[in-house]
Amino acid sequence: MKKAVLFICVLCILGAAAYMVFGKMRGKETGGEGNSPSLRAENPSIGEGESKGHAPEGPHGPPAEPAGGEVTRLIAEGDSLAEAGGIEGARKKYSEALKRIILEGEPVADRAAVLDTLRDKLRPLNRVIYGDVSRVFDGQSYCRVDDLLSRIAGKYRITYQYLAKLNGIPNPNVVRAGRRIKVVHGPFHAVVDLSDRRLYVFHGEYYYKDYPVSVGKAGRQTPVDRYVVRDKMSDGMPTFSWTDPDTGEVFRPGDAGFALGTRWIKLVGDRVGDTSIGIHGRSVADDDKPLGEAVSRGCIRMRNKDVEELYDLLVPRYSRVIVQE
Repeated sequence: MKKAVLFICVLCILGAAAYMVFGKMRGKETGGEGNSPSLRAENPSIGEGESKGHAPEGPHGPPAEPAGGEVTRLIAEGDSLAEAGGIEGARKKYSEALKRIILEGEPVADRAAVLDTLRDKLRPLNRVIYGDVSRVFDGQSYCRVDDLLSRIAGKYRITYQYLAKLNGIPNPNVVRAGRRIKVVHGPFHAVVDLSDRRLYVFHGEYYYKDYPVSVGKAGRQTPVDRYVVRDKMSDGMPTFSWTDPDTGEVFRPGDAGFALGTRWIKLVGDRVGDTSIGIHGRSVADDDKPLGEAVSRGCIRMRNKDVEELYDLLVPRYSRVIVQE
């Protein structure tokens, strides 16, 4: 009897030893205790983030996003929306990415190429958003003509020239009463980026258009400031003239020394005040020359056809122009 009990005890000891050895081998095959389901349940982000290529958090929180990371994300989201036909959503994402670079100075690799890409993506969207009068988008609506076009435009802080062009009206003075027209809720604003010599037009939070410009030369740099459009003049106005700041000589359109081209947009700065800084065109002799140079006496120069478009967008007292490095 004693031998039988001893034999059973030996078998139990051998069985327990075998179970322990088998259990350890099984643990190694399944990844070990460190990858047990209980640990993943306590912190499910561990392993999931690593499997997506995310860097683990450092001792002071998540790692810093690479330069331009937010811009890259916005462009990718805009691409997805554009592919799905989300015109407004895509415009918003692309415009936000462009503003982060232009207005907030977010660093991105190959800044010029990224801005070119964004402009190329936004232009066809804007041709639909502003060119299709059968639809209205964010910042737009319809109204019935019940007054002069100039008064209707004034209510929305846009120019009557732009309103007429938007609706394909050849003569702003002759519009059928009761006609439904598309209106844009203004005003438009502009940003002059001195670093890349470009003027960007924004409608609210959205990019609208951009133009190449020339700016002030050394010693007469275009002052960095926040400006408001104070006044505008165009060729054909009897008061349209220009006084050479160096000689005091007065020139009028058609004179050989007239340097303002076909349009003049006077700016008054928050900081510098009234310093005779403005946006204008160029003489006929110079209008075919390249832009992007620092050659003016402080003003912002544009091609005549470009400044004529800008003239029809900016509204005195309401449109602001930011000039920045």
